[in-house]
Amino acid sequence: MKKRNKKYNKNESDRRKNAQSLINRVLTFYAVDGKEKQRVNMTDHKGEKIEIEIKHADAITKFRYKWSVMIAVFCIEKGLKTCKLEFHYWNVFKFQNELIEHLNDAHQDFIARQKQKNVNVIGAGWIASPSGRDITEDQAGKIFESIGAM
Repeated sequence: MKKRNKKYNKNESDRRKNAQSLINRVLTFYAVDGKEKQRVNMTDHKGEKIEIEIKHADAITKFRYKWSVMIAVFCIEKGLKTCKLEFHYWNVFKFQNELIEHLNDAHQDFIARQKQKNVNVIGAGWIASPSGRDITEDQAGKIFESIGAM
């Protein structure tokens, strides 16, 4: 008897469709001293805000992606406001909630390392790409500026 190879997988098809809809989108968050607590935002790679719709929230939480995340520490160094960045990548598909513990620990460690350098830390944030796309430092600056973090 010939074994049938399943050519169509609904879950994989949905994941690809959702990944395509998120290809030029990133999730952002920041918390800075003196500013009220922010919510998670969605922007494109140029920093233009995009309203998060239910389809985006479902796409992000219900499917796995190869994430790339840039964590940031906002600080004052030598009298100038600056932003220190660190990158984290996953080469395997992960749910968004599977990243939280690792990223919280990494962010706390990154903040502690900056404080050891005697810089005045005034806030922190992150930019996460579900498409695994790299975010340049220039793009990060524009994105953080557009959401009011800097």
